[in-house]
Amino acid sequence: MSIAFLAKNGNVLNRCSRFHCFKKIPEAQIGKLLEDFHKMKYKNEQDAHMSGLIALHMIARRRPQTANEEDSKYHAASYTYNVRCAGKESPVCHKAFLSIHCVSKHRVGRLQQSLVMVGQSSKDKRGRHDNRPSKMYDEVTHLVECHIISFQARKSHYSIRDNPNRGFLPEDLRVASFKNITSMCLIQLIVLFLITLLYILASLGLILVQIVIPWDKG
Repeated sequence: MSIAFLAKNGNVLNRCSRFHCFKKIPEAQIGKLLEDFHKMKYKNEQDAHMSGLIALHMIARRRPQTANEEDSKYHAASYTYNVRCAGKESPVCHKAFLSIHCVSKHRVGRLQQSLVMVGQSSKDKRGRHDNRPSKMYDEVTHLVECHIISFQARKSHYSIRDNPNRGFLPEDLRVASFKNITSMCLIQLIVLFLITLLYILASLGLILVQIVIPWDKG
């Protein structure tokens, strides 16, 4: 039984005329390499492993690609790839390296760029930035939960024995109802604020009257 390694476009990758990658490495060994690679739980560990198998070679001589040398797009470096089988490294081509590790060329390209710039694999920065314009803060989430809990829930007579603490919201409750209730609560808060403000002003007025009247009599 032979293993067919496929590229993104569906082409078979087990035809390597340069290194004969899929002929000199047994299929069982390729399967073990893939299994060991995916046993690494973290992306940083996988990237460090692949970076150790990529050799960086700086360009010694550049040849102009166009008449205007400024318009030429040069590669930063050249790369060779290896796989480690039984403690021994074997050279493979770029497509075989991607296929054996089941990674995309873009991921390996980011590793190549990091090797050129800093000499090591880049760290995974996913989830470590603060640029989240749609993030819901914990305080807001807590207020929403308290608002939902404030509704009177009813107990289900089907599972009251198994789940005595489980409650169900009324079936006629909709998102529009939440908006109406929120608007009513906001109006009540505004009215309460105005009443409190009037009470404070009235209290200040009584204090001023008590102070001003004796002053006028004197």
